Amino acid sequence: MAAANGPSVYSKFDITSNDGKTTVSMIGGVVEFQYFEDIFSPIYTAKVRITSTGTVVDGSRGVFNGLPIRGGEKVIIGFKTPIEKAMKDKQIFNKLEMYVNGISNVYTEKKSEVFDLHLVSKEAFVNEQVRVPIVFKNQTIDKSVASIMRYLGKVNIEVLEPTENSYNFYGNLRKPFTLLTMLAKRSIPVGSKSKSAGFFFWQTHTGFNFLSPDGIIKAGVEQKDSVQQYRYVQTLSTSLDNDLKNATNILSWNLIVDNDVVGNLTKGEYSSHRMFFDPLTFQFLVSRFDDEPKQKLGKKEKLPENLKPDNIPANFLGSRQITQILDRGTFGGEKGDVNTNINDFPGDHISQSITRYSTIMSQQLALTVPINTRLNAGDVISLYFPDVSDKKKGKWDNQLSGLYIIKEMTHYLLPNQSYTAMRVIRDSHGLRGKPKNG
Repeated sequence: MAAANGPSVYSKFDITSNDGKTTVSMIGGVVEFQYFEDIFSPIYTAKVRITSTGTVVDGSRGVFNGLPIRGGEKVIIGFKTPIEKAMKDKQIFNKLEMYVNGISNVYTEKKSEVFDLHLVSKEAFVNEQVRVPIVFKNQTIDKSVASIMRYLGKVNIEVLEPTENSYNFYGNLRKPFTLLTMLAKRSIPVGSKSKSAGFFFWQTHTGFNFLSPDGIIKAGVEQKDSVQQYRYVQTLSTSLDNDLKNATNILSWNLIVDNDVVGNLTKGEYSSHRMFFDPLTFQFLVSRFDDEPKQKLGKKEKLPENLKPDNIPANFLGSRQITQILDRGTFGGEKGDVNTNINDFPGDHISQSITRYSTIMSQQLALTVPINTRLNAGDVISLYFPDVSDKKKGKWDNQLSGLYIIKEMTHYLLPNQSYTAMRVIRDSHGLRGKPKNG
């Protein structure tokens, strides 16, 4: 991989003891730092390798035993990237607060020590210590999400997309993340007409997000002229003086998944049969799902007609069979009697979310770019790859190029270079509208 970025410069890397009495700066001891976000993860994480040869804490002991580091210590991190420095831009990671979750690869002797710290956001610890006891009734899911988030403390909610549907349930002393993940699978975005259930719940360094794939895509499509664009070119300058020039170049990439048709059929992406057992009537309710999501990042795609079975009745078609018990009688009626209404009929929710999660992962790319701290998991970016058949070398590949969602992202800060590695996903091929050349 070409080194298009030089090293980042740390402005802060402080470790504070659990009693709060001692803080040690490890700026000079950080060998490697990795920061990670994922739209399927409710927390952001990091890993840092530290080496110390001269730091003394509590007499003659080093940092590891002198502080000591045993888990739970607060770590404040700040660094400035080469791009930020060259452009005299705002330092995005100025005071990132994380906590030590684990220690590994420890090596200590009299005058030196090396160890890895595994860091998480504070909410990872809070979630394991609190339970949600209250009942949620007669309100949309986004209102319930906002209420549950309060159990995590004073957290920043970056995006909380309104939901079209409500869902009645007991907290039953479950953890906040457990409930929020459960609600994400049942949520329908406003205006989707019950065809695109399934949200993501994740955390970035700027806050928590509760957002649907349709919401992410809609924002990206509406702002496609202003989203971050990257291009793959064959020749990159390795000179540190060209950091700005290379800032929007793709350093390396790899196509991981490209529409696994058999796998899609197994997951029920094109169609599915749903059978729901009613515990009050002892009957099965059967429905069929073959709707397409309202929002797509590229061109719509369906199962080719030549792959469909011949002479099979429509009621026997469906590549995935989904079975579930209907949620009836969970709440009592106004007079204390059993409420026989179906609570959030899963035929329109759960099975749709399974299909939607599968669809959005149809095409996956792994790529690295010069470090860009403005990128977050869940962002939509625009990628352009050259058309190898174009003799004039000025045209972009219509199928591979286009808008993608950042599923996961890692910032790597190494001694000699900095870069961002991503896995990006989308539900279809191609550019929306006319390809962008130049």
